[in-house]
Amino acid sequence: MTFRRRATLLGLLASVCVTPALPAGAAAPPGNAVPPADGIANTGVADTGVPHWQPLPQDAAKVAAKLQSFSEYKKARAAANANAGAVSPMRLCTREQPCGDSNQLPYVAMHPEGDGNRDPATGRPKTYTCGPAASRNVWLSMSGQDIPEHQWEIWEQTSPTTGTLIGNIANAMNAHTSAYWSVYTPRSAADLLWAVGADIDTNQAVIPNVQTMYLSFWGGHRALHYNMIYGYQHYTSSNPTILFGEEYDPVFTFGYLPPSYPVDPYGWHQEYLSNTWTAVHNSPSQSVVF
Repeated sequence: MTFRRRATLLGLLASVCVTPALPAGAAAPPGNAVPPADGIANTGVADTGVPHWQPLPQDAAKVAAKLQSFSEYKKARAAANANAGAVSPMRLCTREQPCGDSNQLPYVAMHPEGDGNRDPATGRPKTYTCGPAASRNVWLSMSGQDIPEHQWEIWEQTSPTTGTLIGNIANAMNAHTSAYWSVYTPRSAADLLWAVGADIDTNQAVIPNVQTMYLSFWGGHRALHYNMIYGYQHYTSSNPTILFGEEYDPVFTFGYLPPSYPVDPYGWHQEYLSNTWTAVHNSPSQSVVF
């Protein structure tokens, strides 16, 4: 049974995606201008700045139904955890029969950010379209339907200077997919895990808003960003792991690994729930689309 989703309660902040800084004396990427600075340069919004809230359309009945479904899921999951046995990581679950300690989408698509969507100013793949890129990969993973990144960029009203409002991601997903989506602000790491489980156990994914410096696979690099959560492991342990699909690949974008990146974050990663919670909690919106 698939939960119905709805962009709800509050419209939240934009996140501009990832643009590497070039150190003094370093060569510019071949055939490209020097990349701009990290994070959200030229937006006037600091990492720890005051939120710029954006109201979203709401449907009170659907919001209430969504929250009720989430509450019912929590109860069903808690009951199942009491006597859950080992399950296959590839098993698909339902709200009526939740999984035990692990679950993930059976297929995970990973188009790099900017794939098929070049910046006309540089001729290189775009570096501010993490929201559209995450939306593309989530829907392709769930449905097998590949809607190009540029189309998501239009639907989500993504800007090269202010990025993508998280509410616009939910609105675009609601308008152009058969699933239902909501912006949700988890109150704790456990609450975030409930939200991840609610999606994954019903064959849906999560688009988290994150500050990348708290995710181990970014090597301390700071950026405000969206990516994809496609599964979890060890749900009942003291610190479960969250499965990330990271679409940003600086080598794909610039043709080399810039010095500001200790590692290339692109790919499939396991991350502790504690780190995931910290990354979401320190993002502009402190929220996820699920």
